[in-house]
Amino acid sequence: MPMILLALSILLAAMALFVVAQMRKRNVSGWLFGFLRQDWRAPVPAGTTRHLLFCFVDHYEPAWGKPDYETECARVARWRRDYPRLCERHRDADGRPPVHTFFFPEEEYREEHLDALVEMCRMQLGEIEIHLHHDRDSAENLRATLSRFTELLADRHDAL
Repeated sequence: MPMILLALSILLAAMALFVVAQMRKRNVSGWLFGFLRQDWRAPVPAGTTRHLLFCFVDHYEPAWGKPDYETECARVARWRRDYPRLCERHRDADGRPPVHTFFFPEEEYREEHLDALVEMCRMQLGEIEIHLHHDRDSAENLRATLSRFTELLADRHDAL
């Protein structure tokens, strides 16, 4: 019995360390502790509304895993087909559909992929944010890349 308790203690400690490491890796501590510290028992005053917000974001990367072009296009087509259908069934108290934030990587830009996202944004189902993989980048190159991609999104897609 003592060996089982020792093994369980070691397992629980390892799991706790893993969870803490994952939280640090993802910077969860930046918001989690404030979220947990809030007063959950505070009553909602009569005649008012308590708002609950959900944030849906995604590293929208059709080229993830370096697939062939057809697979990229199939991924985009599925989003374009299925996401508006999903949103039809869900509305907030003001009648608005969910709004998805698409983090689109600059270095994987394809005009046709962005066009599909822009269509969904015009349907008020999403917004496009610039996602950069910029390891070992300089401040000058970062500025130039952001400027160039921002202009492209504005000029070619009217997306800003």
